[in-house]
Amino acid sequence: MYIKENGHSITVVFTNTNTASNITLNINNTGAYPVKYNNVQFDMIVSGVPYNFVYINEAYVIVSSMWG
Repeated sequence: MYIKENGHSITVVFTNTNTASNITLNINNTGAYPVKYNNVQFDMIVSGVPYNFVYINEAYVIVSSMWG
């Protein structure tokens, strides 16, 4: 079970591509928090790609991904 605390990480593979602006992530109903990459709000999630997130200061930060 995922517990939302600073420094905790999670890997997610999405089933749908999302190009909406201001993407948020809500894991196990812990609340919707912005997704950031290089300290900027992220706006493109590709389906079928593993994304590694770390929860830091009220945001999910992408620390690695296999897109490219």
